[in-house]
Amino acid sequence: MATKSSKPKVKVSSKAEKKEEFSLISNATLRTLYADLRKCERVAKRGGPGAAYDAMISGVLMDLGDGDAVASTGENAAVRLKRAGKPVAAVGLGLDAAVGTALLAKVRKSRKVGVIFGEPSTEAFQDALETARHYALPLIFVSRTHGADEIAERRAVRRPTKKTKSAKHALAEGHLPRMYVDANDVVAVYRVAHEAIDRARRGRGATWIEGIPFKPEGKRLKADAVAGMELYLRGKGLL
Repeated sequence: MATKSSKPKVKVSSKAEKKEEFSLISNATLRTLYADLRKCERVAKRGGPGAAYDAMISGVLMDLGDGDAVASTGENAAVRLKRAGKPVAAVGLGLDAAVGTALLAKVRKSRKVGVIFGEPSTEAFQDALETARHYALPLIFVSRTHGADEIAERRAVRRPTKKTKSAKHALAEGHLPRMYVDANDVVAVYRVAHEAIDRARRGRGATWIEGIPFKPEGKRLKADAVAGMELYLRGKGLL
């Protein structure tokens, strides 16, 4: 007669569960993002330009390495990048050089990428965007919306419909995804940027990342990238 084996059940503590919890971002990366965010905050307090690009700068530039380029279409963004210790390869009309560098990287298959910060309303930004779309260049465009009037409309990321003639035609011409992210959430920005940069390195073309300043619920609550990151790290037991 077969008997059921009774194995003792082992209780797993909540701390052990947290250690085994799968995470797309390592703890070391999270700590580095937080440190860089605090550095940008200190720059703002010393009288630099507004803190508009704090989370965007920290999240987007995290995965860049030697040979990658950073450019800006606006003086404020350029100054902000420099004071935060970020190298700027081109400013204003220098975007032509950034696009040229990206084209060279594509031809040589060097897996190098470029990041362009700027205002979508500028001609330089739009020209670079169109060139990157047409030639599928390894560029990441980063901008920030200064209002929340169109948040509901912008939440959906439109992609070509699969298995349609129009979709194939669009992909043949060069598809440039436009991703929307909470501009005050450095973790969310990093996730989107990480995917976009990896996509560019693999020769899949450019991506446009647009930060939208989502307002937290509650009248007294203020959107704060640093405070939000500290809350996130405490929840993971990292702070």
